[in-house]
Amino acid sequence: MPHGKVPSDFPHSQQSGHIMLSTWENLILGALALLLLFWMQPGIKAALARSKQTPSDWPSVIVPLLMVVMFVLFLIAMV
Repeated sequence: MPHGKVPSDFPHSQQSGHIMLSTWENLILGALALLLLFWMQPGIKAALARSKQTPSDWPSVIVPLLMVVMFVLFLIAMV
């Protein structure tokens, strides 16, 4: 498509399959995202403060993760 031409199926682009938003729609979405972050900020602060006080339990994360990786490697090896 030549530069500067609007596709005939605007706002739906068949190249990417996504709906193209106008500038003001993007600005509104960005403002809503910022408002959501400010609204959730007290809860996020409290969760971070609680997480600093608790002991870390890395084996509870690493063991299942390693099991999933080993299972995926097993499935790949079976092909």
